[in-house]
Amino acid sequence: MIDTNNKVSLEKMLSFPLSETVVKMLIDLSKHFLCDPNFAFLLKPGYKDDACVKLIYKDPDDQKKQININFILFIRQGNVEKNKYSIHIRFRHNNIHLVRLCMNGGNHKNKNKKKIKGSHIHIYDKNDISHAYYLRDFSIFSSKDNLRESLKHFERFVHIQIPQNAKPQNTN
Repeated sequence: MIDTNNKVSLEKMLSFPLSETVVKMLIDLSKHFLCDPNFAFLLKPGYKDDACVKLIYKDPDDQKKQININFILFIRQGNVEKNKYSIHIRFRHNNIHLVRLCMNGGNHKNKNKKKIKGSHIHIYDKNDISHAYYLRDFSIFSSKDNLRESLKHFERFVHIQIPQNAKPQNTN
């Protein structure tokens, strides 16, 4: 995805608006949960839950300098339709989305007037903060996935590491 030889200063990692290079790096760099996630997918619609996620970025020119970037991973299931849901990861300090997956919801109209129909994914874009892309352009996701499967794929897409000693997620 990205050239890992890119050198981005600590200052540029969180200087909004973010460049495309920084966005790709933030997606591709490894993150971890601050505590064991315990998502309990309920049978009733309207489920919501979140977890804190951290990325530690070391200055490429001085490995002793680092910043911790905190995110919120948020899950929301539709109030009426259980198969309608979204999963997103956003910056904790300003609530700006890095990536948001919208499944089985309505259509989205981008700033450039292009209409994205059906399930789609939003990736931060400095020119259109809510820019959506067709889900079919991201082979890791499937419009046939349920919430649990989508969460697994989302965690892999944004490189969130599951703790090895984490309790299994309750999916009943």
